[in-house]
Amino acid sequence: MLLAAFNLHFLPPLSPGVLVGLLALAAVVAIAVGWLLGPTNPVARRGSLWALRGTILALIVLIIFNPASVQQLPGPVQRPEIFYLVDTSASMQMGNPLSRWEQSKALIAGAREKATRAAAVVKPFRFGQRLGAIDQPDQVGLAVAAAPMVTPATNNEYSKPSDLARPRPVAPLDGDTRLQAALKQISSRFGRVPPVGIVVFSDGRVHDETGLDQIAAQFAKLKVPIHVVPIGDTGKGGDVAIAAVVAPPRVRKFTEVEVQVFVRSFGYDGKRGEVQLIDIGEGERAGRKLASLPITLQSGYQSVSLSFRTDLSTRKLRVQIPALADEVSDKNNQLST
Repeated sequence: MLLAAFNLHFLPPLSPGVLVGLLALAAVVAIAVGWLLGPTNPVARRGSLWALRGTILALIVLIIFNPASVQQLPGPVQRPEIFYLVDTSASMQMGNPLSRWEQSKALIAGAREKATRAAAVVKPFRFGQRLGAIDQPDQVGLAVAAAPMVTPATNNEYSKPSDLARPRPVAPLDGDTRLQAALKQISSRFGRVPPVGIVVFSDGRVHDETGLDQIAAQFAKLKVPIHVVPIGDTGKGGDVAIAAVVAPPRVRKFTEVEVQVFVRSFGYDGKRGEVQLIDIGEGERAGRKLASLPITLQSGYQSVSLSFRTDLSTRKLRVQIPALADEVSDKNNQLST
């Protein structure tokens, strides 16, 4: 319930100086008329007539001073909004000892703790292959219970009720980073008033750099600044990963088997690497090398075929690439199958 404040104000149509001048003029005119007309009639001196004259004069004064009652009600409080765009591409899994994803969450949580009295409402979004709302802000370091100014972002009006009711986990699993597409779509999430700013948490491994300057210029016209928080170790050179391995689940003994390996890399264009196929023994111990193939790395995905001959001891396989110099992480350099 909103409580109103009542105040009485005088709002005369004329300035105080003009009113004083009019009163002085009226007094002079009254004295002049009385002097010209002579003594008043005894009937005009009756008390009832004086009361009537006083009432009329009081009404005239009341009309001139124009008293008004002013009622003041507090208006709605429109808190400014700030949008968080968190990169959820697979490259955010890299990093040692903390992954880039964990670094992003730590930065967001630290900023939230330092801004406990901030009036802005934080709305988090995820972007990778596509833009999406983060239904559970606590998964990215924003605790709704501890910080009431954190509002879970909602999906668009065309989302199904079942999708809205079921929270989706937030994890860096997207195979692509499309920042330009995310910035184009984020404008459709604006409310009646645009946000005071957009903060992008990303490692910068985007695949659609062309056109970002034009989009930033459009946001500048809307007076919506875009702040970028770089994530990751800038001193590292790049990363090589075994993305997938395709091999038959069962084979006969002493037969030739072909294994298809998909390698993903960035930052090592033109450098040499070696894809190795290792036999895994008991206790996940690396055994003998079954096959190897040198490759020239290129940014993106590459396909490599390895062939080997099975025997009685072949049970489990591991595909690996030796770690390169200044590599971001070597945790994704091998994959067992």
